[in-house]
Amino acid sequence: MQKVLIIDDNPADSRLLADNIKERNAAVQIKVLNNSTDARNEFVDFTPDLTFIDISMPEKDGFQLLEELNSLPQRADNLIIVLSGYSDVGTLDMAMKLGADNYFVKPRTLDGYRKLAENISELDHLKEFIAL
Repeated sequence: MQKVLIIDDNPADSRLLADNIKERNAAVQIKVLNNSTDARNEFVDFTPDLTFIDISMPEKDGFQLLEELNSLPQRADNLIIVLSGYSDVGTLDMAMKLGADNYFVKPRTLDGYRKLAENISELDHLKEFIAL
């Protein structure tokens, strides 16, 4: 069973992403964290195959979290996608420099989350997680 970890301080965004992934692949196991404080331990304990990280979080931002997770041996078997409200090139570049495997801007609507899940499912390295 594939495992997905979603780290986002906005419960509504987390739920929309999780629900849309589950719609495409009911077998995937999803764990949601609405704070970044416990993210490192959860990453190690849950050992996800795919992790979504928000950039703007109060305790520890997504950049700090990317650096921390990239230093772990479990990172070798994990894909990390940044999902952020920031659409500027500087934020995208920083996330990619810190080791993100991909970057998507957060949608603003329910239909946007459906389209996001569809776009993610079309990426070759993610097809096993989110089947069409």
